[in-house]
Amino acid sequence: MFFLDEAVRLDLDQPIHEPNPYTTDRSQPHTGIAASTGGMNAARLQRPIHNRYARELHKKVDTQRHASQKEAIVATGLTKWFGEGDARMTAVNNVDFVAYFGEILFVVGPSGSGKTTLLSIISGILRPNAGKVTVDGADIWEFNNDRLADFRLTKVGFVFQDYHLFPRLTTAENIAIPLILRQRNWNESIAEAKKYVDIVGLTGRSEILPVKLSGGEQQRVAIARAIIGSPEILILDEPTASLDGDTGRMIIAFIKEKILNQNRCIVIVTHDARINEYADRIIHMEDGRITGLDKGTE
Repeated sequence: MFFLDEAVRLDLDQPIHEPNPYTTDRSQPHTGIAASTGGMNAARLQRPIHNRYARELHKKVDTQRHASQKEAIVATGLTKWFGEGDARMTAVNNVDFVAYFGEILFVVGPSGSGKTTLLSIISGILRPNAGKVTVDGADIWEFNNDRLADFRLTKVGFVFQDYHLFPRLTTAENIAIPLILRQRNWNESIAEAKKYVDIVGLTGRSEILPVKLSGGEQQRVAIARAIIGSPEILILDEPTASLDGDTGRMIIAFIKEKILNQNRCIVIVTHDARINEYADRIIHMEDGRITGLDKGTE
């Protein structure tokens, strides 16, 4: 059954404020990415590009690859800092980029480069200090709280690094949460969730609690929960961080083959170079700036 106290914990009426990953306060939990760069070839990281030149680079690559594709996300001048005065730390510094429907866009870089902060901004979780995130012709950060909550619930599917599955809910109940939050009938929601159990390859696991699922299976449950509401934008934060190499590649291959379509844009933050082959384009970040853009696989 669904526990009301668990639903309250998933309150989408207000933006989620994650602990500051850049704080020097050791008493605060660190929510940043792992310190390792996952074997990423450092030689591929170029020196920071001035923002106007980064914009021209994006346009050149986009023209070659996306002439017929619709823009899903347009980020303009995004800046986010934490702290004030001498303690101010800029996490995202005047970032511009475009993500398109029908593509998987990777955002890569070392720990502390601003990748997860950028994801949180474009998904409507963390408000920037400057800049715009344009979706469907509207800047999401001009929305009021109700409209922003609706954006997060209907337009965006977010897969957290640690999955954030509710331990007392079954596989199907976890997947059904977005439908329940939309006031859908309980039985109808569970029935729909069981279809997605099959879609992500977990047939027969509908009544299993998360503790009895493997890491790869929990990841699939999180993906199913993110897509059950048919979001146009799917965002994954370090989806392979807790998985071995083979399982990680299997999950990303599954996402590209079964979840990606021409009406969906997928953005993945990762420092795992083992999965770069699945990207259509790769944005490189360092010190809060975009430092390069690769065309990805053909």
